[in-house]
Amino acid sequence: MAYGKRTKFLRKSSADTLAFVGNIIEIDGISPSRDTTENTDYGTDQDDVRTYERGMMEPGELTVKIKYRKDANVEAKAMEDEFYAPVADNNEATTEYALHYPVVGNPSRTFNGIITGVSEPLAAGEDMVQEFKFKLSGPIVRGTWA
Repeated sequence: MAYGKRTKFLRKSSADTLAFVGNIIEIDGISPSRDTTENTDYGTDQDDVRTYERGMMEPGELTVKIKYRKDANVEAKAMEDEFYAPVADNNEATTEYALHYPVVGNPSRTFNGIITGVSEPLAAGEDMVQEFKFKLSGPIVRGTWA
C-alpha cells in the first residue's frame, strides 16, 4: 500500500456535489488495465507472428484507508450504509467519487464505483479511520486538481 498523505477523498452527496469525506492515509490502486483482441492477418508476410489491437479497458479496483472527523461525518456513514444496503434496494447503483491530490497541478481522479468492502471504523484521537474497497465502473476521469 502506498501512503496518500493529504490526498482528499470526496463522494457525490445527496446535494449532487462532491463532498469531502476525509483524507486518505493509505491507498492501493487505481490500476486500470486493457484487454487485447487478436487481429492477425493469415496468409500475409508477417513472419507468422500474431498481432493485436486494443480492447476494452478494465477500470480496476481501489482500496483506500480514510481518516475523517468522528463528529457526525455524514458522507462516511452514507458510504457504509451503501455497502450494507440490500441488493434489491441498491441494484446496479454506482456512486461518483474523487481523489484530489495535494500537489498543485497534479491531476485528480473521478470515477463511479461500487463499494465491495468496508472495515469497522477505529478511533484515532479526534478522528476515525476506516478502509473502503471499490470496484470501479466506467471510465476514470483525469482532471486537474484545484
